[in-house]
Amino acid sequence: MLKRLQKHAIVNGLVRTMDTENSVADAVLIAGDRIECVGSTEEVVALTGSRDQVTDLEGKALFPGFIDTHSHLSMYSMFNEHVYCGSAEVNTIKGVLARLKKRASELPPGELVMGWGFDDSILPENRGPTRTELDAVSADHPVLLIHSSIHACFMNSKAFAAVNLDIEQAIKDGCILLDENGDAQGRLLRTASIETLKALCPKAAPDNLRRALRKGIANYNAYGITATHEAGVGLGGIDAPIYLGVLQDMEKNGELNIRVRLSFLQECFEPYIAIGARPGFGNNIVSICGPKLFSDGSIQAHTAALSKPYHDRPDHKPGLLTPPEQLEELLIRYHSAGVQIAFHANGDVGIESMIEGIEKAQKLHPRKDPRHILIHCQLASDSQLARMKAVGIMPSFFGLHIWYYGDRHYERFLGPERAAQLDPAGSAVRLGLPFSLHADSPVMPPWTLRSIHTAVHRKTNGGRLLGPDQRISAEEAVRAYTSHAAYMHFAEHERGSIEPGKLADFTLLSEDILAIDPEGIADAKVLLTMVGGRVVYTA
Repeated sequence: MLKRLQKHAIVNGLVRTMDTENSVADAVLIAGDRIECVGSTEEVVALTGSRDQVTDLEGKALFPGFIDTHSHLSMYSMFNEHVYCGSAEVNTIKGVLARLKKRASELPPGELVMGWGFDDSILPENRGPTRTELDAVSADHPVLLIHSSIHACFMNSKAFAAVNLDIEQAIKDGCILLDENGDAQGRLLRTASIETLKALCPKAAPDNLRRALRKGIANYNAYGITATHEAGVGLGGIDAPIYLGVLQDMEKNGELNIRVRLSFLQECFEPYIAIGARPGFGNNIVSICGPKLFSDGSIQAHTAALSKPYHDRPDHKPGLLTPPEQLEELLIRYHSAGVQIAFHANGDVGIESMIEGIEKAQKLHPRKDPRHILIHCQLASDSQLARMKAVGIMPSFFGLHIWYYGDRHYERFLGPERAAQLDPAGSAVRLGLPFSLHADSPVMPPWTLRSIHTAVHRKTNGGRLLGPDQRISAEEAVRAYTSHAAYMHFAEHERGSIEPGKLADFTLLSEDILAIDPEGIADAKVLLTMVGGRVVYTA
């Protein structure tokens, strides 16, 4: 005889199902980790027994669990073990150096002193620390300061000596800049920065990684996130097999409070493609989907590949990180293998490199529904979006740039015209192209509600409106974190809406953000987060 599953009735709420009809209910019944019934409180109560749990939402708004389609959970978790140097807390170079010096005094000689979250573009000095300034922090420790974009970093001489870089080639490629004396500055860009992070970031031991992940995941849950796509496993001192093993062990022990979808750096993905990794490889808690490829860097680090020079540097127009013919070869190879590609591109030239590659791949090896992901996709034109739709590429927009970097993009990096076209979600809606939104943690905290608010308003933190024609409705912005995000993960039959048979992943908000004055979206609070019927966060 089958044992009856314990049921949990959630009643007297406003249930935003986000189904295709955008229907609204006021109660949900959970059996195990699945939704059994969605309907009225009376209907749900009638299906519960005396031993079943009942939760009264008291009119609060229940949404499908928020799905983060691009972040670096492992790196975010491990970075929190180091020195935060974000401009919100450290607003001068002197303050940054003082923080790093304090950490150096606490560590044994030779151990890495690492700061992260540093944003030179918002400081009064408008620069990063020099190698000489970082040498003054400590002569006994390698010192590494990571730019908030992750696409640039700053090092002292001891750190330089510890990294096996081809200095001459890096200078030739524009990855290391020279000072007035012809010596290498402490600032590294593009591939040199990525290689430095791999070389210097301390390799996370399983126990340390598990401890850091518990804290990192708890932070994600507090923002209503029930699932995340980590694109770039292998960055920041994370050993891919160890990380996957820790996640699977946490799942086995019932302590993994988030669903994790993994895209690996290309070199880290090869062992998994050999054993048949494809979208859905794994289970609905830990799964592997494909490789992460890079075309360019970031706009705010002046390393994104743009067709026109930077507004504040008219002589500066960086190219692709990987030669176009090599990128094309990789795209065709992985597309033909049936995997889902996660592709980093910010600038229009970087975006074009993926579109052209997949267009050729589709001609050679047609796939009906590949759902490749173009991460960030910040400067896509309408014609590029239309071509993306035609070949099965979905954008995941880094819309928070409008709020956080928008004024600097307008005034410095891009100028008014291109800044207005950033993260063109409005164009995607008009084209019928599903998309998602993300915060790219640790570049920014996993600000789900701030991200939704920004997509609706497109206001900078200085109050400037950027691209009013690219504003979208609150419903479309929420779908970018729910139903569209689930579709991007090939998980639309399991997640993304509140419907019978789907997983019981929910985010409870203090306000119905689809009905209130849109100005209040960012002020709404996450009250509760549930993954598979388990409460993983309460305010």
